[in-house]
Amino acid sequence: MKNKIIICLALFSVISSATLKSQAYEKGQLTGDFTTGFIGIYGASNFAVRSIPLCFAAEYGFHEYLSAGVYASAYSMLYKPSFINAYRVNYIPMGFRASVHLTDLINQHLNLSLSATEIDLYGGAHAGLVFNNSRRWVGNTILVRQRAFPIVGLYAGARYYFKDNLAGVFEFGATPNGIFNFGLTFRLKGK
Repeated sequence: MKNKIIICLALFSVISSATLKSQAYEKGQLTGDFTTGFIGIYGASNFAVRSIPLCFAAEYGFHEYLSAGVYASAYSMLYKPSFINAYRVNYIPMGFRASVHLTDLINQHLNLSLSATEIDLYGGAHAGLVFNNSRRWVGNTILVRQRAFPIVGLYAGARYYFKDNLAGVFEFGATPNGIFNFGLTFRLKGK
């Protein structure tokens, strides 16, 4: 983990010197987020150990301030209750998300001067399903259970663009990965 943090810091310091040419958010752009998170909100208990979640999200800007897209995530929980054997549950949240990009609106209405080429402040909502499966021993038999349940949530986020096509991203709220998410955003298509 220490090596990953050092590599990320080195990567950010190398690319942060590049100049930016376009807005942080524009109509017609396609972005891809690769994030991880912590402080989970699903299946949390005092006898469970959660794996590090991984998430991919893609959004397309269809309006001056609005974008929408899809997300998929994966993580697992190892439950260790005292009265039965330990068992693992795998979770795969998938669904749709939509965001309102606020940097220009904040600059216009609050007379601030946030850099619209570097900073993308946004808020949004997501909705989808969480698919899970578990296997546990019950006596001499393995009990396999698969199910799905709905998931919805709100989040607020910020992207800081180091280059035209690369940003660091941070999200806070009821997201599929947890309460705090962080990672990288790649701008795949511009105007």
